[in-house]
Amino acid sequence: MPTSFMTKLTTARMRKKRRFRRMKMEGEDPMSKLPDEILVSILSRLTLGEAVRTSVLSKRWRYVWTCIPALNFDAKEELFHFYRTSCKDEYKYSKWVSGVLAQHRGPNVDEFKVCFDLDKASSSHIDRWIEFALSNRVHSIDLSLYDFLTPSPRKCYRLHNRVLGMGLKNSSSNIFVVFKSLKTLSLKAVKADDEAIEYFLSNCPLLERLSLHFIFALRNLKVVGRSLLLRHLEVVKCCKVKTIEICDTNLISFTYGGKKLKMMLLENAPKLVEVSIDPNWSSIGPARAVFLMLSCCLSQLQILRLEIYHWKLEGLRK
Repeated sequence: MPTSFMTKLTTARMRKKRRFRRMKMEGEDPMSKLPDEILVSILSRLTLGEAVRTSVLSKRWRYVWTCIPALNFDAKEELFHFYRTSCKDEYKYSKWVSGVLAQHRGPNVDEFKVCFDLDKASSSHIDRWIEFALSNRVHSIDLSLYDFLTPSPRKCYRLHNRVLGMGLKNSSSNIFVVFKSLKTLSLKAVKADDEAIEYFLSNCPLLERLSLHFIFALRNLKVVGRSLLLRHLEVVKCCKVKTIEICDTNLISFTYGGKKLKMMLLENAPKLVEVSIDPNWSSIGPARAVFLMLSCCLSQLQILRLEIYHWKLEGLRK
């Protein structure tokens, strides 16, 4: 091999080593030169805690995490207990969430999830978190405010009308604009009454998935009208619910688990293909009544799940 070629190769290698040495001394690396959009996309694939910890890598990385669109405050994925054991844990969690939201710089929020055992003592914090999510045109809200134990109705956080902007006369205000971005809503261990749930259905034109677990103030649920884009509905362990009315909708799946209802009306749901009835905690009534309720859509169902192991089935033989 010619000497001149070897000299050029050695010189190129030395330049490359010097360049990397200089980048290391300056705290830079090839990845740091990527555009912010790509770095944010990379951090979005990490847990929130992992994304925050990248801020210590260099000055370039210090604020990249503040633009991630998915804010998943799931305590089980971070350095917190699976369930709250003291007020200190509640304070620690609230401080963590509020601190992250105070530093967030992204233009919007795609996903906002709070998963921790919080009650009405944390109402002021939770109110501000919801207002933050809505003001950032959130696409998905998940409030899971209990651990593996059954939450207490007396201690649950109440979703106040003022947080949602209910009663505002100016329909052009920001609160009505941001509601138009919401596609998924999951509420667990939250006191939300009939009016609040109806308000979500009426003011979220893009809402496709609604999941309600342990909603203690809910008594009568109406999902009516072709104008609703709602595709998936879950109503589970809402102990005070008395009636559920589903008419003229575009629902694809419906899940109910809980007590016997005074009325469950299901009519004109041509797209409904999956139904789950799970009276695991108490009886929903005779099996015949359930099949009568589903009579309008039995022929179109592709999936039907029924927990009937403790029902008296003799009536079906008559």
